[in-house]
Amino acid sequence: MILDLEPPDNPLPNYSVDLGGGYVLLRAHDRYNYHPGETETQLIREFLNGPVLKFKRWARLRLSNGQIAHCAWKEKLKLAENVHMSCNVKVSINNKSEIAEVLYFAQLAIMVHADNINENHNDEEFEYIDDEIYHFVTVAMVSVYSCLDPQLLQKSAQTVWSCTYHGNEAL
Repeated sequence: MILDLEPPDNPLPNYSVDLGGGYVLLRAHDRYNYHPGETETQLIREFLNGPVLKFKRWARLRLSNGQIAHCAWKEKLKLAENVHMSCNVKVSINNKSEIAEVLYFAQLAIMVHADNINENHNDEEFEYIDDEIYHFVTVAMVSVYSCLDPQLLQKSAQTVWSCTYHGNEAL
């Protein structure tokens, strides 16, 4: 028996999506299209500056450093002792560090007008569906925790970050 020492042609797990830059969407994902609630739909509509098209949620994201970020959507289905705390992340919003819970990851379709495409764009960036052109952007729906307790933060020499979870009120 001779072992093959060549690296595999595609080192990505089955059914994953390579986002470039070392980022990879990992399963699980919705089997059917996800229909977000009213608050999520409004936020996505504002973000896209247009209609919310069908999309599926993804449960995990492999970061460029190899770490895997999980989301609350799948983690909350597990027993408490099996939950990954990596769905709580530190994010930068308007140049300010915030703590947030990742509810899910998604790839949202943005309709692109043919006039906005020039020869500098890579054709792989777009998907053509029924004479419409779409570009996909990967996002994380997060719920931001309250501001840190400044007294506890100061008394603990910046080591205890105590805040309150606000759920859908803080998307």
